[in-house]
Amino acid sequence: MSSAAIRLDRDLKLRRDNLPAPALTKFDRIDRNRRRIAASKDEELLAVSTEPVPAQVLVAEDDTEMRQMLVEELEDGGFDVVAVSDGRQLLDRLSSPRFGEEKPDLVVSDIRMPGFTGLDALAALRKADWAMPVIMITAFGDKETHGEAHRLGAARVFDK
Repeated sequence: MSSAAIRLDRDLKLRRDNLPAPALTKFDRIDRNRRRIAASKDEELLAVSTEPVPAQVLVAEDDTEMRQMLVEELEDGGFDVVAVSDGRQLLDRLSSPRFGEEKPDLVVSDIRMPGFTGLDALAALRKADWAMPVIMITAFGDKETHGEAHRLGAARVFDK
């Protein structure tokens, strides 16, 4: 390209860049502002929806100190924890509005508790076709207890 053509191209570009913007009517400005607001709302929704949501854990343990320790450790790990003291309360809590349609992501339950045991609760959950994983814990870890928990559908069984 010759130097005259380069100068002409540059001059045309300068003129085009210095042209005044077309006048906006009141309606054009309103429409432009609505699009900006809609775009910012979309960005806010994206920002909100990408924040991690803590997993919910329901803990059933009759021993107060062990229950508090489990809750503290799970909360320190970033989980949202609800704790109950026996199998009956576990089932009651699962049917409460606290969880509503959103069931907990995990249940951690002691096996031997007074009244309604963890195994009773696990059997009731499976009978009702609840698919959330259940981890059973026990201070009495004999083979029969572990086997029964696995037969009922426990994801894991741990000895305390």
